[in-house]
Amino acid sequence: MSGTLGPIPDSSQLTQAAQSTSLNDKSFQTAALQALVLKGAIPWIREFKDQIVTIKVGGSTLEPENESDVKCMAHDIAALSTLSVRPVVTLGGGKRIKRALEQQGYTSNVVNNLRVSPAEHLPIIQNVLEDEVCGLFVRSINESGASAITIPGSDVFTARYIDFDTYHYVGEITHVNTQPVRRALENGFVPVVSSLGRTESGHIVNINADQTASALAIALQSKRFIAVSDMAVRSDINDPESRISQLTPSQINALLEDGTIDSGMMVKVQHLCDVVNSKKVEAASIVASGDDHRIMLELLTEDGIGTQIVADS
Repeated sequence: MSGTLGPIPDSSQLTQAAQSTSLNDKSFQTAALQALVLKGAIPWIREFKDQIVTIKVGGSTLEPENESDVKCMAHDIAALSTLSVRPVVTLGGGKRIKRALEQQGYTSNVVNNLRVSPAEHLPIIQNVLEDEVCGLFVRSINESGASAITIPGSDVFTARYIDFDTYHYVGEITHVNTQPVRRALENGFVPVVSSLGRTESGHIVNINADQTASALAIALQSKRFIAVSDMAVRSDINDPESRISQLTPSQINALLEDGTIDSGMMVKVQHLCDVVNSKKVEAASIVASGDDHRIMLELLTEDGIGTQIVADS
């Protein structure tokens, strides 16, 4: 995490402080650890108070087998809302859409990272993204103590067809209407926005979730943008300890060219670069999903837990 605020205590400081309180009182040691962690987070809570933080959660992270991850992320988002941070959430849903289409006897095709969306697929896609995926996340946030609400992407994103002959009802964003999102925030809700849009002629279109997330972060002039993915940015893809903590867009381009960042990450990191290059968002991060409060760790600690992208100087 960038900035000049005081660092969170490291693990040795935490352990030493806890042990010095009472060697025989485990509950007191736990309380001491919690107090020290909170002390370290307070400067960052102040930094982000009343600031919008846009969070994009990838579709793979929302699969049924990742239920504990979803609950943990929802808890983090609810906690941030309680701390007067203003989270805005956008969600992917590719795997769920593919499964739902196949259950209805349709073939789901992806071309150039875009899901081909003929008219007969749209009701299924809309149901998955708004009722199933957004509904799941809204319920999880509400159960964690905050108030969340689904906002249809078609009320937020105006789009044009990318190539109707090839992709059918798939769009790219031409305008972002932030009013529904801002109204939700003003009324104390966490907005959860679906990855759909509407053309000027009124047709619903499917939009890549990375695009909706980055466009919304820019339009809201978010303090931070966090993308939660099933992949991390590492110098060695096979070494989970080789996380790259910070990059600039020019460094990302070099890593894409030499293959350090593989093609599966290309679209995601390019949208992150768009966010920081806009100069309207302070920084963007990509964080690997997990059930250990990674959103809060990324936002409220000195070093974070993901890869932060900042503009080239």
